[in-house]
Amino acid sequence: MITPRITRLLRVPDLQAMHAAIAQLSCTDAVSARACAVLVPTRGAAEALRRTLENLCLSAEAPAVVLPDIVTRTELYERLHERTAGVPPRLSELEREVIFRRAALDASARGTAAPFKLRPGLIVEILAFYDELRRRDRTTDAFERLMFGSLEGSAEIDRGAERLLRLTRFLGAAFRVFEDRVEKTGRVDEHGLRALLIDVGGAAALKGCATTVTNALPGSASVTKALPRSASVTKALPRSASVTKALPRGASDTNA
Repeated sequence: MITPRITRLLRVPDLQAMHAAIAQLSCTDAVSARACAVLVPTRGAAEALRRTLENLCLSAEAPAVVLPDIVTRTELYERLHERTAGVPPRLSELEREVIFRRAALDASARGTAAPFKLRPGLIVEILAFYDELRRRDRTTDAFERLMFGSLEGSAEIDRGAERLLRLTRFLGAAFRVFEDRVEKTGRVDEHGLRALLIDVGGAAALKGCATTVTNALPGSASVTKALPRSASVTKALPRSASVTKALPRGASDTNA
């Protein structure tokens, strides 16, 4: 029998209390620590948290400590990919950008023209927008339905709405071409890997995850779906934050 995933929201009064809570969760025995990951927004945040945990956990009685993986979202998917057998190779971020640029140019050439010049910097930002949609469980079809429903009624009399409608049509066409070409590579990106891990029940070697990504909790929630169903998830964030919609059913909400 598979134990349902345990999700706990841990509300803390300040940053120091958050560090103490993470230290209590992660500075345990070596085996448990290495089977746990702490999710942070950036690599700089990871290094800062590592130094803080070392200061909190090291002492004369404990001159050495085994820490969990302190990782960004991208690094966590890399760990999950490494620990899961039988999954296709991953696409690098550079490879995804190249594929998306070609997909955007082809979508525009096929008749769904972009309302702006497709400069390299814009390609990166559009791909980042696509990633955020997928992390929030939004498909291309759902995105188009929402935007068309909001814009079609006023597009004939509002130039801004008309331009946004053209942009939506272009984005939808580019996203579909991109998804088709990613599939044809036989490899996976973050979203393909997440779907595979959900199907197989997650990476078996990872038993727990703590997240400190308080400014992007809906996006980070998608990461926990790729964890094993038996894993425990702790989300530490300030008491003032409102996250009701991000919590799964049955999650506990406690104060540190």
